[in-house]
Amino acid sequence: MRIILTQLAALLLLITASQSGFSAERPVEKVRIAVSSKSLGFLDTWAAKERGFFRRHGLDAEIIAMRPPLTIGALQAGEIDYAIGASTTSRGAISGAPVRIVSLALRSSFHTLVARPAIKTIGDMKGKTIAVTVGAADDFVARHLLRRGGVDPRDVHFVNMGGSDTRFPALHAGTIDASPLSLPFFVVAKRQGFNLLGTASDVLDMATSASAPRPRKSRRNASRSKGWCAPS
Repeated sequence: MRIILTQLAALLLLITASQSGFSAERPVEKVRIAVSSKSLGFLDTWAAKERGFFRRHGLDAEIIAMRPPLTIGALQAGEIDYAIGASTTSRGAISGAPVRIVSLALRSSFHTLVARPAIKTIGDMKGKTIAVTVGAADDFVARHLLRRGGVDPRDVHFVNMGGSDTRFPALHAGTIDASPLSLPFFVVAKRQGFNLLGTASDVLDMATSASAPRPRKSRRNASRSKGWCAPS
């Protein structure tokens, strides 16, 4: 939890950063950026748009919430210009897609496994239903937490669902038993009486927030990718 709070504090600095010192006007390029959900796990991306950091580096950014399984195909088709998500990009590259990571932002995920009030421990998860985005960071977190708690993931029923903003209402409605939720959803869930069974930083030390440009854009305009990665 301390790691999560430290990471959140670092991201919040983007919100309070000064907007002074803008560089001279330069040509602005329209870009479309995909994130997997509207959660605080992507606070840096949303803040960069709202505070004008993208425009400062010549980018007019449109941010789109997109399910991770669709992201790599959208990159290759040119429907989006950048994708935020280390696990999604890595999985695409391993599968042979011509994509690559150009920057990393977080050392771990914010995801925390949240369960119905009747479920007190990981051991209670046998035979229960967990909602994840299959193949995304939350999926890895859930499976690693289950193994650490002595539960074989094959003894749990996994269902494929959207981001935390979709899974939290499903958990609240009782249609699933647990789900790895990002900020601020697991905080709200705890206040409402749901149980937190473990967090990503308990079991994983992996980059989960990374940016990847679409292949043709990466080759054609390396300087723009450098601008994308530049500090505010």
